[in-house]
Amino acid sequence: MIKYYLIILVLGSNLLLISNPLPLSGNISPEVIETRGCFAELLTDKGIRADAALLIGSDGTAALIEKSAFELILLHYDDPGWSSVSTSLPPVCNIKDLTEIALWQNPWDIQLEVDNIINYPQIYTPFTWIMKDFNYLATSAKNGYQVEKYKKGEELKNNDLSGVMTIVFSDDTEVQTSFEFDKFRFDGCMFWYDAKQIKKLSQEKP
Repeated sequence: MIKYYLIILVLGSNLLLISNPLPLSGNISPEVIETRGCFAELLTDKGIRADAALLIGSDGTAALIEKSAFELILLHYDDPGWSSVSTSLPPVCNIKDLTEIALWQNPWDIQLEVDNIINYPQIYTPFTWIMKDFNYLATSAKNGYQVEKYKKGEELKNNDLSGVMTIVFSDDTEVQTSFEFDKFRFDGCMFWYDAKQIKKLSQEKP
């Protein structure tokens, strides 16, 4: 009877992992992690190549690590959720309640060019779009590995997207319209406006 309950408990734990996947965002195709284990091995199992990763916690704390450190990160699942654990890297890599991991891969085809009258034209990949809302805090080192610590800003840097804009979609069609921010969406890996994938926003002079 005890063995039966242990089997049920294990199966329940596995179902819990599947029902609470950890999103992978940035310069990759949409993907999630559903099992615990070594970060490097989990990426290899999914055929994902990445040169750097931003581990993001629910409180906005984030750690930027290079590919060489992936094998030293253990992704663990427990109440209340996912966490990253490492005894070989700086303490900032131990993040509780991970909400997502953004991956940097270069080169990457999906980009968004933003040309407005406030700033000079900027080109974002999904990863750099995520990074723009984080403020650099410090760099720490341990065992020859350097890790950068970031904190998500309270105000997201999207408030310059307004006015009349020319929107170029991924199929090279375009439209000039009064920009409605509620129609703009970034899903972690791609940019959208009114359910169509976009690649350029150009603000028209008043």
